[in-house]
Amino acid sequence: MDTEFPHEHCLQIPAHLKASLRIMLLAKHACGDGSHDPVDGNHAVYHHELRCTLEKIGLDVVTADSFEALFEELCEEPDIDFVFPLLNRAGFLNSEMLAPLLLQRLGIPYLGASPILRGLSDDKHLMKLAARQHGVPTSDWRIIRRGTDLAAAGPLNAARYIV
Repeated sequence: MDTEFPHEHCLQIPAHLKASLRIMLLAKHACGDGSHDPVDGNHAVYHHELRCTLEKIGLDVVTADSFEALFEELCEEPDIDFVFPLLNRAGFLNSEMLAPLLLQRLGIPYLGASPILRGLSDDKHLMKLAARQHGVPTSDWRIIRRGTDLAAAGPLNAARYIV
């Protein structure tokens, strides 16, 4: 089966809409040159490729690598129509939650789930509880924080373990 779609069957954004559309790519390496990053690895490459792809299809792309850019843009020129929030390696715990929260509060459309759904899906323990509650077969789990005495945690019997 051919996985490529012929160009003539793809939906396209009409030129007059492209001309008025302003997209922000909010990602740690959005402004980078696509080089592999020693800490973030291929995230840097991915952010560059995404930016290039959006530009190649003719979209007006604003790149930003900090949350502050949302407020700078809004103060100077409040015409961002859509945001790709990929700033999930911002250097603090749960940083992936901040962009959706800010964008929701600012009323700017963005790619991804709402903050509450994002929070639920990112919390493996809560997601497993929700899945079990809805009858989804879910393996047993245990939360073990860094520094926990594993001997005191007791055994968890399973055929396979995922850490």
